[in-house]
Formats: sequence, C-alpha cells, structure tokens
Amino acid sequence: MKRNLKYFLILLCLSLCLVGCSNNSSNDKKIDNSEANIHEEIDVDINTQIESALETIENMKGEDFENLEVNVDTFTNINLNGSNIEVSGSGVNVENNVATIITAGTYCITGSIEDGQIIVDAGDNNVTLALNNATIKSKTSSPIYIKSAKNTVIYLEEGSENYIEDATTYTYQNTEETETDSAIFSKDDLYMTGTGLLNVKANYNDAIKSKDDFAILNGTYIVNSVDDGIIGKDSVSIKNGNITINASGDGIKTTNTEDTSKGYIAIENGTFNIVAQSDGIQAETDINIADGNIKITTGGGSEVSSNNINDDRMMGKRRWGEWETKLDEEDTQSAKGIKANNNLTILSGTFNIDSSDDSIHCNNNIVVSSGDISILAGDDGIHADNYMSITGGNISIDKSYEGIESSVIKIKNGNISIVASDDGINVAGGNDGSAINGRLGQNSFSSNSNNYLSIENGNIYVNATGDGLDANGSIYIKGGKVEVAGPTNSGNGALDYDRECSISGGDFIAYGARGMSQNPSSSSTQNILSINGDYSSSEVLKIKHGNEEIYTCTFKKNCQSVIISTESIKTGEEYVLVINDEEIETFEISSLMTNIGSNGDNGIGGMNGKGEMNREPGKMPNDKGGMRENFGEREMNFSGEVDRRK
Repeated sequence: MKRNLKYFLILLCLSLCLVGCSNNSSNDKKIDNSEANIHEEIDVDINTQIESALETIENMKGEDFENLEVNVDTFTNINLNGSNIEVSGSGVNVENNVATIITAGTYCITGSIEDGQIIVDAGDNNVTLALNNATIKSKTSSPIYIKSAKNTVIYLEEGSENYIEDATTYTYQNTEETETDSAIFSKDDLYMTGTGLLNVKANYNDAIKSKDDFAILNGTYIVNSVDDGIIGKDSVSIKNGNITINASGDGIKTTNTEDTSKGYIAIENGTFNIVAQSDGIQAETDINIADGNIKITTGGGSEVSSNNINDDRMMGKRRWGEWETKLDEEDTQSAKGIKANNNLTILSGTFNIDSSDDSIHCNNNIVVSSGDISILAGDDGIHADNYMSITGGNISIDKSYEGIESSVIKIKNGNISIVASDDGINVAGGNDGSAINGRLGQNSFSSNSNNYLSIENGNIYVNATGDGLDANGSIYIKGGKVEVAGPTNSGNGALDYDRECSISGGDFIAYGARGMSQNPSSSSTQNILSINGDYSSSEVLKIKHGNEEIYTCTFKKNCQSVIISTESIKTGEEYVLVINDEEIETFEISSLMTNIGSNGDNGIGGMNGKGEMNREPGKMPNDKGGMRENFGEREMNFSGEVDRRK
C-alpha cells in the first residue's frame, strides 16, 4: 500500500517539476521576464500543497490499516435469518434485531433481514465486517452504524453480492444519536475492500458517510441515493474498484472546511460511473487523480445549461432554478463534474464528463499532465480561478460556454480541441459576458498585468462563437500548432487582448470576422501575415515558397481576417498566397508584419480595412465604427450607449 502511494507521490512531484521548468531562448527574454516571478511562486505553491495532501493520505492509511487482517477462518458469525439475528461466537450483543459489536475482531455477516441493524461500538479497537451475501434493511435507521472503533473495515467476500437499504424516515432512540443519516454511517475511519459487490440504496439522505477518513480498495459498488452518494468528512481515498453512483445530491464529496490539511479526495485508479444532480466529485480542499476511468453526468447534463436557467424550454426538467428548495442552507447551487475548492491535479486517466455547470472546476490551481479528457459542459469546460498548467494529454471540449478559463493559463504540451459558444480560451474574463448577466456559476475577474496565456507546445484547435483567444492581460505564443476558428460576427475577434500578444515560435493561424479583429503586437519576434478578404468555410488556404507548400489550412468557418505566423516565413523571401489552388497574390517579407489582401490591413495598432482603429490597451472599436473607452466592468462608446459585454 505505502509503496504504491509513494509511487503516486513521485509521479506528482515529477509532473510538477515539469510545470516549473521552461526552455527560454534569447528571442523571447522579454516575454519570459514578464512571466517568471508569478510562475515561480505558483509552481512552488502547487508543489507544496499537493505534497502535503499526499503525505496526509499516506499517514492516514499508515501502519494501522496495513496491519489489519481479514481472517475469515477465525471469526464470529452473524447470521441474519429473515426476522431475527443469530450469533455464533463472542463479541456481539443482540437485542430487538440489533447486533452490537463490542470487541475487536472479524465478524462474518450472512443471510438477510428485513428490519435490523449492525452497530459497531468497540471503543479504540479494529473491527472487520466481512459481508458474505448479506442483505441488511432497516425500517427505522441506518442498517450499518459505526458508533466507535479505531478502524472499521467492510470486507466484501469474493463472489458475494451484498445489499444495504435504509428507512425513508429515521426513528431515533435518544437525542445523542440524531446525527446518523445515511445507510452506512461511521463516526470513525471507514475502509471498504474485497472483490465482492456492495449495493447501497439510501432512502432517507446519504448512502455512505464517514465522519473521519473513508477509503475504498477494490470491490464493486452500486449506490443509489436521494441525496449524496459517498461522503468522507476528512478525506476520500479510492484505489481500484468499480463504482456506480446515482445521486440526487453530490456523487462523491468531502465536507471538512475547518482543517486545510483535510477535506481532500485522492483517486489512484478504478472505474467510475457517476450520475449526480449536484457535483459529481467535490472536495473542500484538493483533488488528486493519478489514473482511472471516470464518467460523470451532472445536473441533467450539458443540455440543462447553467447559463440558460431562465430558458422556458427548461420547464419540467431538473434545472438549476428548481433546486433551491432541495438544498440545505450551507449548500450552493452547483452541478460541476469535478470540483476542488483548493488545488486539482490530474496525472492520468480517462474522463468523460457531461455537466450542466463547469466540467472541471477549481477555486485555485489546476495541473493536467496527461490523460484523455472528453467534455460536454453547460458552462466552462475547464476553469481555475488562479492558475492552470497543461503539460500533456488529450483534451476534447466538444461543447462549452467557455472552453478553458483561468487568470493564468500555461500550455506546455498536449492535444487540445475546444468548441465554445462564447470564448475558446479565456484569461481572466477578457471582454466577454461570462461574468455578468446573473447566470449561476458566473466568474468575476479583474484586469491584472500578471494575467496571461502562454502556449509553448502542443496541438491546439479552438472553434469559438465569441473570442477565440481572449486575454484580460497578455498572450504569448512560443511554439506548438495553434488554429483558432474565431467568430463570424463582428462583435468578437479571433484574438482579443488588453496588453500584448507576442508570437515567438510555432505554427499559428487565427481567422474570423474583421470587425473586432486584432493583430499580434510588435513585441513578436516571428514574422506575421495579416490577410484580409472574404473566405468561405471549407476553402483551402496555402502559402507557397517556390514549389513548396510551407503552410496550409482548411477554413472551418466563413472569415474576413486571417493571421498567420510560422517560422517557415523568412524575412527577405518571396511567397505566394493560394486559395483553392488559385494564386491570389505574391508578396515579399520585408518587416515583422506583412499585410495581404484587397480589403486593406489591420496593422499593428493601426487602421484596419474599414477605417477603424485597431484596438489598443484601454480602447476598442465598437460595432458602429466608433471608439469606446474602458470603464472597468462596463464600457461606454461615444454615442452614450453602455456596452455590457465587459
């Protein structure tokens, strides 16, 4: 056990070392100088916090758990015989179909009872409940109640099928016992292991709850709950196992909000199929996922979108606006796929998430180093409040309001595909409407010189109805292959930034409507083509150097403005623009920016083909050809109209 956890820790540390490394050339010193300090700070912070969380996992399991023995040859037998309980052995008191275990040991539970209860009240001793085709139902309370024990293990014997079902209303014997509210309830550490099946049906509230740490190692679990599926107050740790959850509340969650070293979720492997009306997997602090096959549907899926809560088509469905009466006062309306209130780390795994709200959400930092991630999101695909690092993996966001969003986004590698109804990749809110309109899950950012998007490598495709790459700060393109299919409406642009957009490497193309188009800035060190014209979806653009095709792209949308930058375009060389095999224009590269096309140019901070001023920091052309000034959250153009897109 410890060896595997240490391997998990080593993998995390290696991935985080990669996050902190950079390969800088003399051509982009200006770029790196603006990034260095914040990255160094954040990377150290992520490393420290995740190491601390994993150390807590290792210490929590510790020697006590490793030394627990499940010996079914030496045990006390508890036989459930329809309407009564029979015991063969010692350590158990039986009264009114309630079997109370009072000493350490292994207790083998077999048979079926329609109204009974197993209570563990063993003080500071270790207890193992070996379930062997056991069915335990209660008409008044929790069928399994861990009142006191040092550690309790529920062991699922090989080949066994076990069933737990609680009452629809609970009857409490005294006021001290009113906290029991789940089909399996434990006041102390609870572990589940073995290779059998456990089926839990929760009719009153939650299905499985531990007031301390909770861990699963192997086994098959089917959980149906009128509220939450699995809760570990201090932690939930899962290694292997096949887990199916259908919950009207959250799927898996932790609840400790008082101790920052607790409240985490760690998953090393396993197969998960979670359908939840609220969050799928939710931790009060960190979530660390080393591997696994994870499928999550929340809030009815992306069709029940969080930004369409007032849509009349939602009537009759379980939409956000109807959930308020089902929530406790301390709960918030949230239907995220995976949600961490502190840090979230994905080292590997396969993820299929269909969420009404954000699919992957973190209130602090996200690190993705590998994995296959498929997302359908009613709101953001992947969102971090503070910092996001993607160093590898395959990420496919096939539906989202905004694809990837954070204050700082650093992409070092990976294959990323994004479809967004608003912005594709969004740094700190940009100039979109995602942080207003009163929609649930909305995000609020402010402009900051430290906000930026950095792309160093990888294959990235963005298809956005709003802005393609949107930065309330800066954009740095240093490498990789990037294609941005931007908006077809004049109110957005394929590129949208406040401070600078510097290109120093890679193959880059961004195309879309010309009305709000913005060229990269003069801090770029790689030559740029600004092409203006009217091009249709499926038309093929090529840049030729002699007989050699050095760049080619098939447009995914109609567009009028095209930005291309690739290291193959050299100063002093002559090239030809080709559309659908027809040579359109021959041009020579004599400066950083080369303007092509009969409709004029965008320039760098200059005039575009419509006689509008290209946007500079603090200013932006409006849809009517005028200029508007920034006024924080709102902007006003010279006609006196308030623009609420900011």
